[in-house]
Amino acid sequence: MSRLGSRSDKAARARAGSVLCVALGLWTHALWAASFPVPAYEQVVPGVWYAHAERKSPPLRFHVVKAELGTGGVAIAPLQATGRERLADTVQRLAASGRAPVAAINGDYFHRRTMHGGPWGVHAEDGELFFSPTEKSALLIDAQGVPSVALPRLRMSIEFEGHPRRYRVAHVNRPATPRLEPGFRVFTRRYDRPNVALTRGLGIVVKAAGPLTLGRENRGTILGLIRTSKVIPVQDGQWILTCVPAVAARCGDLKIGSAITISGQLEPAAHQAIGGGPRMIRAGKVNIEFDRENFSKGHTSYISRSRHPRAGAGVSQDGKTVWFLAVEGRSAESGGLNMEEFARLMRHLGAWDALSFDGGHSTDIFAKGKNREVQHPGKAKIKGRHLVNALGFFLKGNARPQAAQARE
Repeated sequence: MSRLGSRSDKAARARAGSVLCVALGLWTHALWAASFPVPAYEQVVPGVWYAHAERKSPPLRFHVVKAELGTGGVAIAPLQATGRERLADTVQRLAASGRAPVAAINGDYFHRRTMHGGPWGVHAEDGELFFSPTEKSALLIDAQGVPSVALPRLRMSIEFEGHPRRYRVAHVNRPATPRLEPGFRVFTRRYDRPNVALTRGLGIVVKAAGPLTLGRENRGTILGLIRTSKVIPVQDGQWILTCVPAVAARCGDLKIGSAITISGQLEPAAHQAIGGGPRMIRAGKVNIEFDRENFSKGHTSYISRSRHPRAGAGVSQDGKTVWFLAVEGRSAESGGLNMEEFARLMRHLGAWDALSFDGGHSTDIFAKGKNREVQHPGKAKIKGRHLVNALGFFLKGNARPQAAQARE
């Protein structure tokens, strides 16, 4: 009996310990998520406000920019980095070209091995598709400038002169990997590498009539057909099309000099887009949607559970108000937040839908004429990591790329 009693006591103590651990975890989470400070906004320009808020215990600091789109001509647009730029560098370059943002925040995740490679998710500016979506959430902006959070898909096809059928475009500016779907891959001047490596199948070099633009027919002429392994340079004014042998076999006889047309759109339709993820607020409710998005288990665990500096964007129910939120972390002054806590803070600010951007060392925000610095352990305040893209608020006339303005 004593042996059985001992086992029973051990089981009871184990259950009690488990309950205590769960309760302690819930209490700790509640402590971190409770009593978020109310930001005291200062107007930057009509329609845009900035606030810096902090809490002493548990220690937390964050920066938020709120914009009422349309007020005073305020608009929102994504920004592509050029080379090894930090957010401050991107802002400075745009200001020198006459396109200074009122405020900006770092954007999508990217491949660290290059430090300036392509983004993980979709990117489109002024209708031009830079990178196709990859089953991750994005902030989409329609032709009227209204933003929304969605999980976009690419609906794009190719027509060859003299061929009765259409061929699906699987991806734009994405190298072939086992995870990518079969179909044509299109590479443009926006590709983050100088060459396309064709190892099998078919390569087509096309003289492009213009940038690859969503929602219209993009026309070109075939300059070359490549059926052997080759490294193909990506040049301005050209597209490179590649496909696996199974797709090439269905294309029949293609001819140099014949016309091609590429047309399609994102679904939901968008004129501009910037990727991120995961979506963390849906219809006013905190809902971290890793299970619906293409994140590995390792990334999901690292991104969601630990407390880190955070960056993200939120949208109001009517799509007229947008928040940029950056949380400091990894310091005695601010411990950072985990993903759920970050989502609750975004909801506290008023967001109806929201998504996360790259965080940690990448967290960076620009407002009131300067970068708002983020703390990191063992370092002085720094200006952030090199980024792949960003999201900005602009005054009317500055929200479109200079090339687009020049065409008008």
